[in-house]
This record gives sequence, structure tokens and C-alpha cells, in this order.
Amino acid sequence: MRSLLVNVLPAATRVAVTEAGRLVAYRLLDPNAVWRLGQVYVGRVTQVLPSIDACFVDVGREDPVFVNRRQIPDAGQRQATLKDLVKQGQIMRLQITKLPVDDKSPRGSGILKLGGFYLGLEEGAGKVRFSGHFEGDRGALKKLLGEAPFSSYGWRVRSAASHADPAGLRHEAEVLQKRAEALLRMPLEGANRLLEDTFFLDDLLFAEAPHQLHAVHCDDDHFMADARAAYKVLAPWLSPRLQRHHGPLPLFDTYKITSALERMLANHVWLKSGGSLLFHQSEAMVTIDVNTGKQRKGKKGQSAHLTTNLEAVTEAFEQIRLRNLAGLIAIDFLNHDRPDERRTLQQAVRDAAKADRADLDLEPINRFGVLVMTRQRRGDDFERRHKQTCPQCGGSGRIPTAEVVALRLQQELMRDGAGYAGETLVIEAGGLLFPYLTRHARLLFANLADAHGFQFVLQKSPKRHSMGYQINLS
Repeated sequence: MRSLLVNVLPAATRVAVTEAGRLVAYRLLDPNAVWRLGQVYVGRVTQVLPSIDACFVDVGREDPVFVNRRQIPDAGQRQATLKDLVKQGQIMRLQITKLPVDDKSPRGSGILKLGGFYLGLEEGAGKVRFSGHFEGDRGALKKLLGEAPFSSYGWRVRSAASHADPAGLRHEAEVLQKRAEALLRMPLEGANRLLEDTFFLDDLLFAEAPHQLHAVHCDDDHFMADARAAYKVLAPWLSPRLQRHHGPLPLFDTYKITSALERMLANHVWLKSGGSLLFHQSEAMVTIDVNTGKQRKGKKGQSAHLTTNLEAVTEAFEQIRLRNLAGLIAIDFLNHDRPDERRTLQQAVRDAAKADRADLDLEPINRFGVLVMTRQRRGDDFERRHKQTCPQCGGSGRIPTAEVVALRLQQELMRDGAGYAGETLVIEAGGLLFPYLTRHARLLFANLADAHGFQFVLQKSPKRHSMGYQINLS
């Protein structure tokens, strides 16, 4: 069974999903964020750009919304061009489909889509599509959704509907249909206004199967009231599962989420067997290096390399999901001499990949022991949301040695020394650089001071980063 843990903080809300006591998903959310997925606006088209087959729509926020031609209703005119469908200054209804990232505008769609726990409604599609994992009675659902008034819309049936009773499915279909009717009937007047907001947990909650969601634990009374109000009509079954946390320890400590988050923040993750994973994330790709570390013996019937690799597969794929790593990913496993061990490792990779809801494209492990794959992005990148580039190393993870920095300082004094004649220089140095300069001061600076006629004083400064320095005149 799965549980949702909601930790409300002054500036953000942390949400964790656990299964059998183990963290399987984590999100850092802003309940007061301006943009939310699913919001519906009325806006005014400000730019029509045939060169990229898209337009920008002003909805009254700081950034305009980017809308692609494919996301504009064409009323059956499939051959219609962008200019046939939208004009500058036109008023249109749109829904937010992708949040802004860095300097990119949010994306929107003119085709209304509403989601629930079992079903998803799409404006004007007229078809019923099923999740590939749906195991219920497709005929019965097609019959239900083919009735008026449901037949006017397209429907996506989630795998969770496999375990839903017909009354629950009909109830959710009715709620979504009535919401859609109300939104589509609203007059397109007063551009730059919000027609419908969404609850900040919608995206996470709708990804959970109701029959598997055991409880929603929270440490805040206001959230409890807001959640009950948000899902009172759509999901009345959820209210009894909302539980207020009153334990002696903070919510995330009680359920061991804090320690799991520390592992997610670490570049070096230790395995139980003594091996380890080393994560390196760049703009272009993610690499994960598997090391034996302290591991010397394998489990019964396995080599040490296979034992470490099998444990690494489980941990690596779990971290990939939790950190929401995406794009090109390479895992450098320990190499195997035995073909049967290579086959065992390849099967373990296939099994681990099945647990990921994102789209994966895996290559077979090559002869160098490297697995290369691509992964679809789903939501925020954990690394970018929870870390910032180090001003000292620039994100490389390494800084120059004290010797290199000292020689750089020496070169600076050689170049500018004549201008310091008769002056006393105060050389401020960071904590790691200062001891080196103190030990080698005579070798580095004495001859320069005599040659140019200046004096110098070394001073340890907490203002400088560990390998930083600054030359001041006394």
C-alpha cells in the first residue's frame, strides 16, 4: 500500500510518496505558485509566428503563454494554417500544460483537458482510449462513456479504473463532464483572467491509484481543510484517508524521509554491500559510475562484481526516478568475464526499468559494461531545484590546489610589483590557502618585496572563500 506524506513549511510544501515504508517519489511544491498545471485562462493573442507554427497569448501574468498550432482547436479543418486559426488580438481560452523553466515561457493548449483519479476528459475528441495497463471490462466502459452527455468528449481511462466500481466511474465522469460544460459555456470576455485554478496536489494525487492509496498524512490543519474542500465533489472517498500527524517527531523524520532525501542530494551513494554509485550530472547527460568500494566477496554463487552490480541496478534506477533524471543517461557497471553473469545483469536492468512510469529507451549493455538509455522528463529536475552552482568551483566539483593559486598570486605581484613601491600590502587569504602561503612566504614573496621595495603582511580572512585572496594597501 502507498501513502502520501505532506510536510507544510512556511515557503514550500514537501510531498513524499512511500510504498511499504520506502520512498518512491518526492516533490517540492509551492502552494502559492503563480503557474500551475491545468489552470484555465482567457487571454489575448499578442504574436502569431508562422515560422515556428505557434503563437503567444497574454493571460495577464508576467510571461505570455506559448501555444503550438497542434494545440489550437481546428473544428475539423486539419489543413488549416496557423493564420487561418488565430489572429493577433484574438481572445482565446487556454489551459496550462507545461510550467515555465529557466527563461522559457509556460506552454498552453486551446484544447481543454480535465483529469481525475480514474478518467481524463478531452474536449471534442469523441474517442475512448485505455491505458496499456488497464485490466477491466473495456466494453462496459465504452458503453458508459458512449452515452449522452459523455459521448461529446474524448476520454482517457487510467489503469486505476481497472479496480473501480461502476458507480464510482460514473460519478467521476459526471463531475468532469459538468466542469467541462461550465468552462466551455463561460463567455470569452475580459481577457487576461483566470477561469479555473487547480489544487497544487492534483498532478501528484491523480498519478496514484485510489485502491492503493492507503492514507494521506499531513502536519498542517489548513492543508487538511483545503484538501477536503478541493476533492469533496470529485473524490469523496479521499476525506477519510486524510490523517493529521501528531507524533513526537516531525512527519518526515517519523517515516524516515529525511535520511532518504540526504541520499538523493549526495553525489556519492553507498550500497549495503560496500560498493557505491557516483553520480555526475551535466547539461548534456547524466553518468553513474559503479564502484566496488569495500566489497570483496560476492553472495553465494555470485562473483563480487555481480553482487555489486545487481545491488547497483536497484539503487541506480530508484535514484533516477526519485531525482527525476532525464535525457541521456549512462551507467558504467563493473565488467563481467562470464556470459551468464552478463545475462543476469541485463535481465535485472529490464526488471528495474518496468517500475518506472516515464518512457525509457534502453540499449543492451555493451562490451565495456556500459548501459546507455534515454528517459522522458516528468516534472521538476531534483538537482536543479535543490542545488545551486558552487561559486567556488563553478559546478565542476573541483578547485585549484593551494600551490596553483599561490603561483597565480606570485605572478600577479611580479606583474604589478613596481606600482607597490614603498607600500605595505595586506594579502587576505581564505582558510585553505592561508596555511600554504604562511609556510612558503619567503620563497614566494621575499625576493619580489626586496626587488620592488614593498612590504607584505599575510592575513587570514573569513570573507574569502577557501582558495580566494585579495591584495589591499595598508
